Amino acid sequence: HDAHGVHLGCLGKPSRFYAAEYPDLWNDLPNCSMAVENVSSHDLVVVPEILPCAPVGEVGAPNIWLLGDLNMGPDDCPRLSHNYWLARHAHIRKDAILFPYVTPSIVKHAVEKAGLLPDGSFKHFPDLARQKEPIVLVDNDAVPIFGSVSQQLKNANINVIVVAGYSRNQLLQLQLK
Repeated sequence: HDAHGVHLGCLGKPSRFYAAEYPDLWNDLPNCSMAVENVSSHDLVVVPEILPCAPVGEVGAPNIWLLGDLNMGPDDCPRLSHNYWLARHAHIRKDAILFPYVTPSIVKHAVEKAGLLPDGSFKHFPDLARQKEPIVLVDNDAVPIFGSVSQQLKNANINVIVVAGYSRNQLLQLQLK
């Protein structure tokens, strides 16, 4: 249980990546494994998009976590998105968008290297904006959808970089350009 009385349950083993990002949470994760038959109707269940909309334990309609345009319904299961584009494409409300990639280390990097302030703005924004290069980063799994826009950007002398094969540190450096 966390400070709010929420009990974290896992129907699989979480990635070790989260140990460094969320050390307090990680301490609870090894103990979070639970059997599907122990899921009650009051639990919030999130399943990946590769699973169909089907009951999980006593939960009749689990949330489906969309990472792409697969399994968007319509059916009885609510959807969660990880970005605005997918949410709009799948007709998902803005309050059902989660940003798991904005981890504590990403925020720390933005504070230290780009001057991110607590309100989400940047100190010395005009200076920061002048330093930026005309670059658009595209996730490698979005390339098929992004094709025509990519050509328009290239025609406007904007460098399109497909993000594939970069280390975490290299990606952080790309985000500063």
